Amino acid sequence: MLSFSEILDVLMKQHDCRAVDICTKLGMSKSYFSRLKKGLILPKNYLLVQELSSALGLPSHEKQMLINAYKFTKLGEDFLKTESYIEQLYNTQMPELRKDINNINPNPQEETINGMENAAEAVAALINNSKHTDCLFIPENKNFCNLIREITIKQSDISWLIFLENSDESYFNISVFNETVSVLLAHQAEARYLYKSVDDYCKCTAFPYIFIAENEMLMLERNCEKAFRFGSDDFIAANRRMLRSLFETAKPFVMVLTGFEEYLENWETVFEPADSPNSDNLLIIEKYPCIIHEASYSDISSHISDTEHNDRITRTYLEFLKWSAKRLRKQEMLFTTDGIREYFSSETFHEYSKHLTRSIPKPLRRQLFAKLIEMSKKIDHISPRIMNDFPFSEKNIRTINIWKSGILLIVFDFENAFRIAILQEKTISSSIRDYFRKLEMCGVILSEKESITIMEQEFHDEVNNLGKELT
Repeated sequence: MLSFSEILDVLMKQHDCRAVDICTKLGMSKSYFSRLKKGLILPKNYLLVQELSSALGLPSHEKQMLINAYKFTKLGEDFLKTESYIEQLYNTQMPELRKDINNINPNPQEETINGMENAAEAVAALINNSKHTDCLFIPENKNFCNLIREITIKQSDISWLIFLENSDESYFNISVFNETVSVLLAHQAEARYLYKSVDDYCKCTAFPYIFIAENEMLMLERNCEKAFRFGSDDFIAANRRMLRSLFETAKPFVMVLTGFEEYLENWETVFEPADSPNSDNLLIIEKYPCIIHEASYSDISSHISDTEHNDRITRTYLEFLKWSAKRLRKQEMLFTTDGIREYFSSETFHEYSKHLTRSIPKPLRRQLFAKLIEMSKKIDHISPRIMNDFPFSEKNIRTINIWKSGILLIVFDFENAFRIAILQEKTISSSIRDYFRKLEMCGVILSEKESITIMEQEFHDEVNNLGKELT
């Protein structure tokens, strides 16, 4: 990839921009811009990159080219790989599932299946036609995963073993996690993982992926272009014993819960007891500000959905908040200015999902936001941070919570469904956390002081607008 100075030079030539004109627009010295253009220095922050984009009059795709070149030059290629995988994670969608697949009867003889589509069809048929499937599969081929999702039924019961890399180069694991979550959202599957070099494993066998049903087994090449079907009872039984033995020693990979109520019922099993109070950090990434802090029973009860379990959910939620406050050493929240404005202006605003909660009334929203500002000034362990440019536009993911101890919680807020995915694997959560730290280095994330100033201004504007409406 070209460096920042090289991309800047290309774009200036494409748009016939002179250095003197850019310096005039930005109030920048000619010597400073000359050093930028020669690659001797980088822009001091992300805002300057945006200002350069505006001065050049760049369309959105060329603006992104300049931003990526800045990130690449400042942080390296691995950062961009991580960003790409995290963006895929945000774009994960609940697949549309087709249930009218033609049945393929197991063949007692060995059979070769050529072509990725045919291999995917064979895997889907094996899963659909069996009560339970054991499999060892590393979902690194996105096209193959998409094919399987399209033609397998949601009720399929799967025990799924995955290998992960145990190294700092964990963007590979993020990619595997993306595809795993997407499958788990659509199926009755339990996924577990072991640390093992994927490349070394695949070098040891020509057919590393295994799918085993009651009386049939498929083995696939790593590129998923060829599969072999086996019908020998002894051979299937031996491989099943091997897989189940590995599965029993593996650790749970991702837990998918079907609603907030189920999460509240299971959170104590998700979090290991802390060694001492105030021993963990939490990073919350969301478009909107996180406003439930030291909330009262009435605050929570007023926006929990009308169900016969309202009182129990509210009390459990309060218990969780109290426990969380004791565990936390520091809580950082990343959100956007646009998110603040939508939070105030939207006629309806749901903390989680319209399927689970009532809309929080505007007066209560203002009170909770004001309390957040006040607490941020007085309490060291609450740190709001505004992102200049939220990098992901898709709305399938509402929130990502990353605990420093390794727990990663993702709230998928689909239009017609609500899911919480919980990961307990440190290489992935630490890699995503590190990605947002590097965004801070780029200047995409503002300091706490700058963020609170913007929050106060937005709140002031909201109060002024309210006064005008009332008069």
